[in-house]
Amino acid sequence: MALIKNQTLGDVTGRIRNVVYKIRGPVKYISPIPKKYPMPQDPNSVHNRNQLFLISKLAGLINAVDLIKMIWKMEYPDCYSTYHEIIISNYPGYKYEDLRGNLVLTPKTGFPVTNPSFKIENEKLILSADPLSADSGIDLSTEKYITSATIFLLNSDISPFIGPGFNSRKGNKVSPDFNHSLQITTNLAVDAVLCSLPDSLVKLWSVLITLDENNNPVRYSEVITWPPDLRSFLNDDDPKKYMKNLQFPERKIPGNRWNA
Repeated sequence: MALIKNQTLGDVTGRIRNVVYKIRGPVKYISPIPKKYPMPQDPNSVHNRNQLFLISKLAGLINAVDLIKMIWKMEYPDCYSTYHEIIISNYPGYKYEDLRGNLVLTPKTGFPVTNPSFKIENEKLILSADPLSADSGIDLSTEKYITSATIFLLNSDISPFIGPGFNSRKGNKVSPDFNHSLQITTNLAVDAVLCSLPDSLVKLWSVLITLDENNNPVRYSEVITWPPDLRSFLNDDDPKKYMKNLQFPERKIPGNRWNA
């Protein structure tokens, strides 16, 4: 059944018999119903499906952080979907075979953060760094607050068919200062999964975001990762063997379109 979107102009979206009507922004599309084809099972096709599955899930998680989504919209005001922009930016670099790679959280590389460090205590993640540089471009007259947005990679299941767990959390707001060291705290107690840190932590990616008086993002930092060296964090002579256990397993669930 098709739905009339505009009573005056008669815009239609949906399906009528074998014809599909779609509206994407200002553009209207008419196409036949897609045919069903057998899903290729060769190694390259399986790899590509697994890669797209991983990046799609991560892009959805990143895009769900409101401040990050606003940053992408700020950089690409005419884009139809920030979610798809995040997929395009992460697909080439963050690989299914090695979850240690660097996630793209922001459209560009932001201002540098000097000597960042993390510690976890009392169900809080504490990010510390040297004072912000005046060369960062931050305008203290308009950028009233600074906070963080963090993506976590955990060695725990978040569903029956996804291996490692991903999660996200925003930090508290503090006033930016060029004279004192920076410290931002992220409360982990509100999430039962994150309460298992640090034991379940594999890696995290964090970005600092400055806000105006209305809590809108203005500027962002480079992405900070921790631990920077997974080998020393795991105390394992063969991190590849450990990472193999963290890969998304093949999904063999009836009816799942991503079945390998």
